[in-house]
Amino acid sequence: MVWLLTYYVEGILFGCFAMKFYDLVDYILNIILPENLNCFLCDLPISKNNSYSICKGCFCKLSYIGDGCRICGKPIKSDNSEYLSGFSDDREYDEIQQGCDFCRKKSFLFDKNISILEYNEASSKIVFKYKYGKKTFLARVISDMMCDILDKKHSDVLTNADFVTFVPLSKVRMKERGFNQSEKLAKYICERYSLEAVELIKRVKNTKKLYGLNSSDRKKVLRSAFEINPEYRNRLNGKKVIIIDDIFTSGSTINEISKILRLNGVFEIVSITFLTGEYKK
Repeated sequence: MVWLLTYYVEGILFGCFAMKFYDLVDYILNIILPENLNCFLCDLPISKNNSYSICKGCFCKLSYIGDGCRICGKPIKSDNSEYLSGFSDDREYDEIQQGCDFCRKKSFLFDKNISILEYNEASSKIVFKYKYGKKTFLARVISDMMCDILDKKHSDVLTNADFVTFVPLSKVRMKERGFNQSEKLAKYICERYSLEAVELIKRVKNTKKLYGLNSSDRKKVLRSAFEINPEYRNRLNGKKVIIIDDIFTSGSTINEISKILRLNGVFEIVSITFLTGEYKK
């Protein structure tokens, strides 16, 4: 229950300032009873012990990424949209090991991205409720889902990291939302591994929302949006850094942050994200 008490305090201190008075009652109720006996996606009754507070029906709609691109982490799909089985096609195997067509068309400055779920109607609803529905208790649910897969498939990624950081928000967006969704995920993930989430990157430009923009426009919007935190400027040479974020779309945000980290001597960069869209041939 320690994490729940921490959530109460964080929510009151950081969340309430960003919302109107008539939202306060609903917000307080959400704090008091964040995890009730209903699925947070469809509101159907569930057992208190259900994994992640999701009903079986909604959980089955989530698509965990099995075989993904080694670089961008997007699920590699065959033409009939089924996950690869047995790697019978040498080209498909190469795409997993050496990068897919999506990656080959880009110049990524990070080493790889690891995503947990495929972006679909059910998984995107989780993130939407978390970021925009004031359901900040979902930070614990999402981070648990991420850590459970990391434990099974990528157990050494976090334990070998020198620094764990997150995608920063601008002051304007922070005021609107009341919290940084990536920072909360990073803190809960680090808590699981007895690590510390630190702010390596500062956001110095208030950019417009990236949703709906293509890759080229995202790059333009994000140009010069970040800078290194002066506190860590001389501490990154030769280090391995993990970046935590909620969604990996085109990779523009992670790439822009990676550029700043590379300029400050970072040797290896891995991003860990909750969702990513599918890759289609």
